[in-house]
Amino acid sequence: MPTAASKNLSTVLLAVVAVTFPTGCVGPFAPPPRPSESSSVAPPTSSAPACVAPAGDSATAPIVGEWVCTGSTTEMRFRFSADGKYKSREALEYEASGGRFVFHRDQDGTYVAAGDQLELNPARSTRTRKAPDDPAGDHTDQPEALKRRVFTFRAGRDALHLHESGGYALVLLRDS
Repeated sequence: MPTAASKNLSTVLLAVVAVTFPTGCVGPFAPPPRPSESSSVAPPTSSAPACVAPAGDSATAPIVGEWVCTGSTTEMRFRFSADGKYKSREALEYEASGGRFVFHRDQDGTYVAAGDQLELNPARSTRTRKAPDDPAGDHTDQPEALKRRVFTFRAGRDALHLHESGGYALVLLRDS
């Protein structure tokens, strides 16, 4: 029998899905093309800070940097470091009849990018929820279970496509 807490969490997750899809964070997804055998194109040079590790430095080089997907009520941010660590924030905020509804999930941990698979292994995961119609269920930085997530991904210079099996497809843009 569902508890009040599980019903509230189900309502929040349904709201995240319902709001995320129309906000522009979702996009078409196709598997990435196979890498070519050789490439004679030199990487571009720039005096700007490098968000991408030089070719050959690491298998994770294409996703190193900060990525964001912003909609009218949602924002998802991922930061991938060259040392295999990541930080993320998934946020949903909107005005409700009794005030502002807020839901945040913050994570940090390690990641592995191999082929077209991106694996996130959180070392810390917390949730914050503020619901004006249910203040008794509010919490700040509540620890949550550490759950490994696996995405099929494709990283380009300006866009990162993530598709979670049985979940959603996201297109995040490089945040400069």
